Amino acid sequence: MKPIRRIAMILLICMLSVSLVSCSRFTPRTPDVGGDVSPTPSTIAPTPSAPGVQPVEKPEENLTFPQLDSSTARKDMVYALYSDLVLNGPMTGPEPLCSTTHYAITNLIDGTVDVVFALLPTEEEQAYMDQKGVELEARCYANDALIIVGNVENPVDNLTSEQLRDIYRRKITNWKEVGGPDAEINVFIRDSQSGSQRMFESLVWDGQQDVPDFQDGTYEEMEFREMGEIINMVEATPYSIGYSFLTYVDGEFGASPYLKTFAIDGVYPSEENIANGSYPFISTAWMLIRADAPADSPARWMFDWFTYDNAKPYITGYTSSIPSTNDPILLKAR
Repeated sequence: MKPIRRIAMILLICMLSVSLVSCSRFTPRTPDVGGDVSPTPSTIAPTPSAPGVQPVEKPEENLTFPQLDSSTARKDMVYALYSDLVLNGPMTGPEPLCSTTHYAITNLIDGTVDVVFALLPTEEEQAYMDQKGVELEARCYANDALIIVGNVENPVDNLTSEQLRDIYRRKITNWKEVGGPDAEINVFIRDSQSGSQRMFESLVWDGQQDVPDFQDGTYEEMEFREMGEIINMVEATPYSIGYSFLTYVDGEFGASPYLKTFAIDGVYPSEENIANGSYPFISTAWMLIRADAPADSPARWMFDWFTYDNAKPYITGYTSSIPSTNDPILLKAR
């Protein structure tokens, strides 16, 4: 069956399923316990997490909690910060937003939010910074992974990086070409402004010359705007392929009986393989503020506080990322 016909048949089912994982609703999850990780020297070793993680260093009373905004993959972590520090803590301040990566960054540039947990700006967002004359500060606080997902009905478990690229170049269109059954490959992508799409294009296609134009209309019928939609479609469509962040899939679809993760070049995206750098598509998670945020502002307080032992319980308790505190960088307006 053609992908377009299959999509039409299951669209109503998927739309209902998507509502369960919508970014507009915060659903803090109980973190899983466990996970032996041998980090590289540049990372902080995660510790087993337990329900009700608390910050190591509590803020002083009467501090104002900043207006946070985030990508979909970071919403549980961001809400946990709000829950611990405001709802059950000494601070006062607004409930976090989850505007998704592109809109969270433009909100920050516009000054309507204080702190964003997402990715670094794209060229389009950089142009908006230039137009507004706004500079940002950014700090990488964790390493995550872009994972390639499929349906459990597919017996293929491993793809090489080049096979993956050829699938998305549409040079490989049948699973039998990569050792699987005689079945058409249903390819799904995200919209151009999503965090997972920008990571897919920057990591999977790093250094490649023959990069598809994912916005030329060829993939229009295969594109999904919501992070949950692409995963729902992979669950519902045998012999399909898509991608997302490990943190998001673990948090929202970890118990799915229909979803599988492909090994890439023989390496699965486990926390250990992210920590030791052997998984090929390791992504970075960033915290951003406006560079002109005053020293005594809520934004600057959060930017300085969410590091090391203060950040680690939230990263390990509410994401599948590996903590990594780095020096901040300045993103200049041009």
